[in-house]
Order: sequence, then C-alpha cells, then structure tokens
Amino acid sequence: MYEKYFNKLREECLIRNRSSRTADTYINNIRHFMKWTGYKSMEDLSLQDARSFILEKRNSGLSSATCNFYNSSICFLYKHILHIP
Repeated sequence: MYEKYFNKLREECLIRNRSSRTADTYINNIRHFMKWTGYKSMEDLSLQDARSFILEKRNSGLSSATCNFYNSSICFLYKHILHIP
C-alpha cells in the first residue's frame, strides 16, 4: 500500500548518506504512524496528524528520545517524500 513511498524514502536516505538501518527504522516508525491514522492515504496526511501522534506518544509515557525519533521519521517523510513544508 505504501511501498512506493517507502522505496522513495530508502532512495532519499541513500542520497543523504543515511544508513540502511536508519531507513528501516524510519519506515518502521512511519508504519506505526500510518496504523495510528487508520491507514490514511499519504496524500491526506496533515501536520495536525503528526502533531497529535507525537503528543499521544509523549503522553503515553514514551521517552523524549523515542518521541524525537518518531518526530524525525515523520518529518523526513513529510519534507523529503511528500514535500509538505
């Protein structure tokens, strides 16, 4: 369903000299995010979706470091793959 986006993400990570493990972790985090959104299409995602997801994760007791990594993954998706500022 999202494979074309994940392939673009892997390619973008390669261009930006990020490791394949980083790409895998970004994809895993984005899968959690997509599940949380009810599997919205990528085109229907909003910045509010991302903010609400991160806030919910933080309020559930996840560490700041974990929430920051979720945030980095989603920001990479929005900025470099979906081109949402």
